[in-house]
Amino acid sequence: MKPMSNKFWRELNGERYRWAEQCYVDFLRLCDADRLIQSADNVASQVSIIVYGPSQVGKTSLILTLLGVKTSCFENVSHILRGGQPLGNSATACTYRYRVSEDDGWYFSHLEHGQRRFSDKEAKTVFAAIRKKMEHARGRMDSIDVFIPAGFFSSQRDHATRYVIRDLPGIQAAKAVERDYVTTLMGQYLSAADVVLLTGKVDYLGFLKPEELENTLLRDWLWQSHRYKIILTRCYSDATLQMRLQQGEFTDAEALRNYLLKQINTLDLMLPEEMKGQLFPIECGNSWLHLQNKQDAYAHQCATLRRVYFDELHNQLDAATNPLSRLRSGFALPQFLSKQIARLAECVAADKQQRIEAVNRHIKQLKACAARLAKTNARLEGLHADKAAIDQRDTAFHFMPPLFSGWASALSAPQTVSQLKTHLDDARQALRQAWRTWCLGNAVLPDISRQLLRSEKIDRLYDELSGYHLDKYWRTGNFAKDQQRVQSAIAGDVHTLVNSAAKLSDVLREQQQTAIVRRIRSLQRGTRRFEHAMAFRREEINRLLASINQLTRDFAAQQAVLVSQLDASRRFKEVIEGAKKSRAHAINAQFFAAHASREQRVALVLASKTLEKDYRYINMLGESA
Repeated sequence: MKPMSNKFWRELNGERYRWAEQCYVDFLRLCDADRLIQSADNVASQVSIIVYGPSQVGKTSLILTLLGVKTSCFENVSHILRGGQPLGNSATACTYRYRVSEDDGWYFSHLEHGQRRFSDKEAKTVFAAIRKKMEHARGRMDSIDVFIPAGFFSSQRDHATRYVIRDLPGIQAAKAVERDYVTTLMGQYLSAADVVLLTGKVDYLGFLKPEELENTLLRDWLWQSHRYKIILTRCYSDATLQMRLQQGEFTDAEALRNYLLKQINTLDLMLPEEMKGQLFPIECGNSWLHLQNKQDAYAHQCATLRRVYFDELHNQLDAATNPLSRLRSGFALPQFLSKQIARLAECVAADKQQRIEAVNRHIKQLKACAARLAKTNARLEGLHADKAAIDQRDTAFHFMPPLFSGWASALSAPQTVSQLKTHLDDARQALRQAWRTWCLGNAVLPDISRQLLRSEKIDRLYDELSGYHLDKYWRTGNFAKDQQRVQSAIAGDVHTLVNSAAKLSDVLREQQQTAIVRRIRSLQRGTRRFEHAMAFRREEINRLLASINQLTRDFAAQQAVLVSQLDASRRFKEVIEGAKKSRAHAINAQFFAAHASREQRVALVLASKTLEKDYRYINMLGESA
């Protein structure tokens, strides 16, 4: 039999995976439409990579190194990506996917669908605006594709044009908004990725523990070694490894991997021996540039090791684009979307419950403020009443001196000095008792009461009468005269106390009113504080209720999108079957074409059998997805 035409077979075999590649493009349109921006012609050969790990471990530096940013441009690109953020702060404010631009401009998928060109200065402003928006958006921002100018890359940038690398904010970021953002959206991106680079510093391997990855979708990474690579950064500047390397303990790249695998397995992860090939101890960014600037023997040793690891990593990344294996993501998409819907519902329910609890706390505090305000207003009313009562209260000192028994007929009664002295003594006692009673009724302090108590005229006249030698008056006129003096003395002392009482009443009234006014002002300030607190609580309640309503609407919208994607993803098998049937129909049409030669028909039969074999392989992947 004449050999079949090599040219026809090459052409036919070259189209072997075309139908699978088209299915993959359809899959991307469903779950990752931005991937198709500026890459419609080479999307099938692109490698989709996710870099995932803690904050501040050098993920962005790793990405720039993988893409092939020139050493001389590394610092400038890093500065632009940080949007003006100083070193030591997370460079990634939201989920970026880095790609190489077709020219020397920056492009962003969220701005005019990646069609507007930006300069370096404008790009830095865009990154700063994204970071600011992220800090106030409670983590609910979509992913952004960033196209880095081609001028920052070396002329040989085959890898750069083929890699589309997603950088996530650190899973252990300091800001809760970034942590929530990563854990919420990881599942959506994971479903469309060819490779996931679990990245962390070599001096803390605990980030590989499933419970520290902070995402349930990643807890089975140990069983998907074909998709996951372990990237350990800061390896050559680590003091322990540096000492061991300089002492020649690791003779080659394999020896260093053996050591690191043993260290990882001390965490009870029990990674199999074959996982060594997925382990990449490297160094990137400023620490690597600083190490290389020394240009000593150790720097040369590290550069040799690093080159070996990066060459292997590039080879493994390039091998991840098998179109048949990629369709496994399509089969797994319903599972990922179902988990994403459940995770979203769980997060929203927890968030809503927290806000409802906050509303209830504000309502409780509002009621407490209202009760205290009512009590304060009642006290204010009482104080105003007390102030009015003080203004109207009669505080004058009133005293009626006691009269002699039978005073009207005193002239006909025995007229003696003792009678006058007794009257003075009775008046004095009555006056003092009346004064004490008045002071007690007006809350005059005892020491002030004693100081103001005066009976000087009575005491003086009493002493004068005590000096008389005879008790009996012989002349009625003298008795009448002394009797008049007694009345004057009593009246004089009464007048003195009346004046003292008047002055003291004014002072006491002013003091009492001042104290009441002071308490009124204090309570009024308290009233204003309660009113402000109640106004704040009402605003918070209204804000939280509005946010709960908005959260409900956002959840409904996001859930509708995810459910729509889930429904579409469940038809993905139909898409594959349809593409396979279309390919089989095309082969069949070529087979029965009148101009087809015998050799071509033999080649088409082989192509048909190959198609069936590929389809069975895809179905097998679907069953294991």
